[in-house]
Amino acid sequence: MFNVFQKAVPKRQIFIPNKQGDPTDFQTYFGQESIKRRLKLRIAAMNAGDQLKALFYAPFGYGKTALARTLASEMFQEGLIDHYIETIGMNFASKADVDSFMLKLKPYTLIFIDEIHTLAAGARESFYSAIQDNVHVFHRQQRMVKLPVGISWVGATTELGQVHPSLQRRLVPISLEPLNNNELAFITTTQRTPIDIGAAKLMAERCSSPWEIKDELYATAEDIVISRQLPKITKTEVEESCDILGIDTQGLRPHERRVLETLFKSPKIIGGGQTYCMARTPLIAISGIDSETFNNHIEPKLLKLGLLKVSSTGRELTGKSLDLYFNESNSNS
Repeated sequence: MFNVFQKAVPKRQIFIPNKQGDPTDFQTYFGQESIKRRLKLRIAAMNAGDQLKALFYAPFGYGKTALARTLASEMFQEGLIDHYIETIGMNFASKADVDSFMLKLKPYTLIFIDEIHTLAAGARESFYSAIQDNVHVFHRQQRMVKLPVGISWVGATTELGQVHPSLQRRLVPISLEPLNNNELAFITTTQRTPIDIGAAKLMAERCSSPWEIKDELYATAEDIVISRQLPKITKTEVEESCDILGIDTQGLRPHERRVLETLFKSPKIIGGGQTYCMARTPLIAISGIDSETFNNHIEPKLLKLGLLKVSSTGRELTGKSLDLYFNESNSNS
């Protein structure tokens, strides 16, 4: 019989900073099927107190943060964690910062360090023993202090080559792959405002990553629909959004086209033929784009679309980009 004086057991809760439309489990996180399968197996094999370690790497906008948050949700549901901490590498400038962080850790916590390649050298080395052996040596102490049980570590980076090999060995590097059009289109159907199939497909054709879908093209189309009190997003709103954002039929944004235009304005005669090429550093400088954006977003996208290639002369326009953008009869510019 129920005792009216018995205290109710509070429901377990965990704070994960998801926005509306973000995935909350592996079923609603679209794409990266092989990675999800691998993570599911690891979770199924874990007992309470075991550690999970992973290092997600991919260009900007591929869904690394969303995957870390989804992983945390799945581990919480399985009773493997009770807390989630999300931070960035630049927050740790010294060992003192790491010491302060370690003092605040609670049992059964998943720690996600985004842009982990930005960890300063001294701070980075202070994490080694924590990740590998769940112990920490505080400043001016000659002994290792055991950390709380059940601490898991997940990192993310756009620059795997800048992550120190010692840190890579302690985590498990996992590469995220580009999503296909069907996966990108499906992401739009999980958002707040309804969208028809044709509009979802058009968004997928004009975008190359979940970020371009959710935070850019979909967000603009949604603003149009809400401001005009329309029932759903159609191709009309997507096309208007593309016009507002300067997205062309190939899915290029103005800053991406600027890279192609910079190359086209620098023709060179090589091997008796004309090519449009430039070394990477001056290309970034002349086109007015910061190196991180170029390396992590623009170049991977242009390479994937076959509009740019890497040659002995640097970055070079392909025949496809010349036909699409610089042939007068076919130009999208």
